[in-house]
Amino acid sequence: MPYIGKSSDGFGIRERFTYLASAGDTTLSGSDSSNRTLTFNDPEYVDVFLNGVRLKNGTDFNLSTVNTVAGLTALAANDELEVIVHDIFSFADTVSSANGGTFSNNLIVKGNLSVTKDAAVLNFGADSDVSLTHVADTGLLLNSTRKIQFGDSATFIHQSADSVLTIDGEATIDLNASTAVLVSNDLKLNSDAAILGFGADNDVTLTHVADTGILLNGTSVIQFNDASQNIGAPSNAILDINATDEIEINATLCDVNANLDVSGTIVGASTLSATTITASTAFVPNASDGAALGTTALEFSDLFLADAAVISLGDDQDVTLTHVADTGLLLNTTMVVQFRDSAINIGSPADGDLDINADDEIELNSTLIDINGNVEISGTAVTTGVHTFTAVPVFPNNTVELADIQADAVDGTKIADNAINSEHYTDGSIDTAHIAADQIVASLIADNAIDSEHYTDGSIDTAHIAADQIVASLIADDAINSEHYTDGSIDTAHIAADQITNAKIADDQIDSEHYVDGSIDTAHIAADQIVASLIADDAINSEHYTDGSIDTAHIADGQITIGKLATAVLTGATDIGAAIVDADLLLVDDGAGGTLRKTAASRLKTYIGGGITGADTWRVNASFQGDVCPISSNWERQDTDSPGYIGTAMAVSSGIWTFPTTGIWEITFNHNISGAGDNHYVESRIEATANNGTAWSNASKAWQAVPGNGLYGMSQCKMLFDVTNVSNDKIRICTDSQDTDAHTQAATDQNLTYVIFVRLGDT
Repeated sequence: MPYIGKSSDGFGIRERFTYLASAGDTTLSGSDSSNRTLTFNDPEYVDVFLNGVRLKNGTDFNLSTVNTVAGLTALAANDELEVIVHDIFSFADTVSSANGGTFSNNLIVKGNLSVTKDAAVLNFGADSDVSLTHVADTGLLLNSTRKIQFGDSATFIHQSADSVLTIDGEATIDLNASTAVLVSNDLKLNSDAAILGFGADNDVTLTHVADTGILLNGTSVIQFNDASQNIGAPSNAILDINATDEIEINATLCDVNANLDVSGTIVGASTLSATTITASTAFVPNASDGAALGTTALEFSDLFLADAAVISLGDDQDVTLTHVADTGLLLNTTMVVQFRDSAINIGSPADGDLDINADDEIELNSTLIDINGNVEISGTAVTTGVHTFTAVPVFPNNTVELADIQADAVDGTKIADNAINSEHYTDGSIDTAHIAADQIVASLIADNAIDSEHYTDGSIDTAHIAADQIVASLIADDAINSEHYTDGSIDTAHIAADQITNAKIADDQIDSEHYVDGSIDTAHIAADQIVASLIADDAINSEHYTDGSIDTAHIADGQITIGKLATAVLTGATDIGAAIVDADLLLVDDGAGGTLRKTAASRLKTYIGGGITGADTWRVNASFQGDVCPISSNWERQDTDSPGYIGTAMAVSSGIWTFPTTGIWEITFNHNISGAGDNHYVESRIEATANNGTAWSNASKAWQAVPGNGLYGMSQCKMLFDVTNVSNDKIRICTDSQDTDAHTQAATDQNLTYVIFVRLGDT
């Protein structure tokens, strides 16, 4: 027992010291965050917690230095270190072992306390109203109906009446045994709606429903013999009775007041009666050809089949009859409808054919038989009585003679293509009207048949005259004018000497090739006519400039390189006189020939090491209770008037976080938790994926012990994440608790539960 009573300094039975660490701290001592100075007398009675997790003395820290916690692993900034010191007190009074006596103050025993007298009594209270008596070889006896209380007066054990032991818990009574808790008589739950829980986490409960029965929770089942034989409700309004072999229901009558859905086979010799029997797949007999649908005495009335329904016949369903919507019935492929025997049938032996077959006779009885196609008769057509044929009479081959054809009866439709030849025309019978337009081609015209009278005036154009056929004798004098020359057709040979005068030369026609080398001198050049376009590249040298003729306007931007500057220009320059800022411009030699280039000072960060180029903070703005994975809603970016934003914001959708850029990212999740019931543990967790959510792994987690009764705790977990692909590399944040009583605390004006993203550098 580490202590009895309370300390004299007013802090109670223990002292609590809380420190907020700076980055890299390994030792903490002196004043804490409440300006209380750490002191302890015995290192054995000192507990140290880091962010809510208890550390091990001698492994995680040491107390070898007076009033100092040392040997810590380097702490992160704002890590919380809690030190709890239990006080040790000396005796307030002393008495002799021989004479005994009375202590007027607290008694503290640092070793064993032995009461060696049989039937010794330990009395409590000013009037000794409560006593604890030793019963030799039996135990301890609490007097009368006194109680042993736990926590407060509402939780206790006592003898409420003779032979009656009462165990009273304000909320829960835990009975823990390594093997079993045995009840040798009746076990009564006297509260309406009492719950009997099973399992370490009470995953199975049995609840009393007043005046009704008992309720098994959720989708839990009652098992018989093994897990395969059970009764349960897999979802609302559904009751399942499961067995691996057989479910036997014994009664004189089983009344089913709903639809009966049978996925297997109904087997039995009795009668199954129902208004409607529905099968999800098919009604089948117990064997092939094993049962009939109806009997000779009990027939079905109507049979209703759906659109496109198929009636299949035969062991291998070789014959089918298919419903064709709004048309009729379709017999499959080459199958036939037989009458009396196989020789009398109707069928379709091939696509487009219908056969009606009979051994002897096919009789068609009607007032009118309409045949809308050719009739092919391979035998003898025998008719009796008077018959009228509305089709063209049929004659035997080669029996139609000229006399049989009426005048004008052979029209264009009766003459086959290419059947009329030259012998069928009489001389002179083809006139202009019979010849189609453009049908007289060159091969039909005899040589020398076309004379001058056959041409109309102006009908002969260039295309009709063969090449080289217009000779000089065919050209009249003065008939060739300027329009008869093609461009460029008159060359030097056609022009007489000295015929090109000034009047013959058009403006802008004399070009560089018309001058002989050296023929143009200063006198030929007008003033101010040598412009930039007439000067060759690299033609102007230093001797062509007059002193002082080049001013700023003549120098192009960016053309003064480091090599053009005298040494004194740089060495004699004025110092900036202040710290360099990101916006300052610096001159840098490109190292490739002395070209001077400018750069912003901010770019040096990237070259030297990158620096932090991205930082973002998000918080949960609405509190919630219980376990959530991921935390998918109520995220908001930290208020815009608060510091800490660098670069592009993180993106979150349904609790999945996407990074704006690749790189090495540090993620810190701070989880503020409270509890209202019993003490419990809460897990804070960061999960990561490298395949866009196909699989998740626990990247970082932290556990925090949270006391009940509305007290608060804080846990923190963090990780480094190498983001190489912003489409695949993502994180999510989860919380898990020992029970569902834990509350995650949030706010809209401060960071209680929040996550910080910091890009440390390139991947």
